[in-house]
Amino acid sequence: SIVGDVVKQVGGDAIDLTTLMGPGQDPHSYEPSANDLTGVAQADVIFVNGWDLEEALVRNLAAIGGQALVTPVSANITPRAFNEANHADEHDHGAADPHTWFAVPNVEQWTRNVEQLLSELDPAHQETYAANAAAYLAQLAALQTDILAQVATIPPEKRVLVTNHESLGYFADEYGFELLGTVIPAMSTMAEPSASDVSNLIAVMAEHSLC
Repeated sequence: SIVGDVVKQVGGDAIDLTTLMGPGQDPHSYEPSANDLTGVAQADVIFVNGWDLEEALVRNLAAIGGQALVTPVSANITPRAFNEANHADEHDHGAADPHTWFAVPNVEQWTRNVEQLLSELDPAHQETYAANAAAYLAQLAALQTDILAQVATIPPEKRVLVTNHESLGYFADEYGFELLGTVIPAMSTMAEPSASDVSNLIAVMAEHSLC
């Protein structure tokens, strides 16, 4: 749904957009319905986040989509290696963290990527895509300013995060937070924590007076 929103902002009325995953659906575990697959088969271009976020979906897209371009919106973003996290799962060691949208500059890159590809595929509407992208980039710049102002009200020693799974790394890097730990010690919600993982996290949180 996040990718779909950015594509909609850039494409506007010049494109016919179908968003496969609605708000609240987990991209890690999402599996398309028969109707979804029909839409994929008719697509000219398929935008995905990339870096294995859509684990159960991307495996099928290239085959079902036929001649459609499968394009990751996270292209040209420097990936954050998952093993930078405090509690990296051995299966994720060295993998690229796909949760790029939690830092505004990365969404700005998404916007530029979408504009470039839509303009290449549909040059008749190039000016429309450029104008839409410029307007959205202005909104994102305002959002970045607002986030920085809000973060500035939090004392640096209080900028500590504990998350469900390893998803806020780009946010932490961009806005100066410490990732203390995660309930699921992996970048995917498909993983499961062990009893020792949970026990260790509770101990760390207690040391920092977070529980």
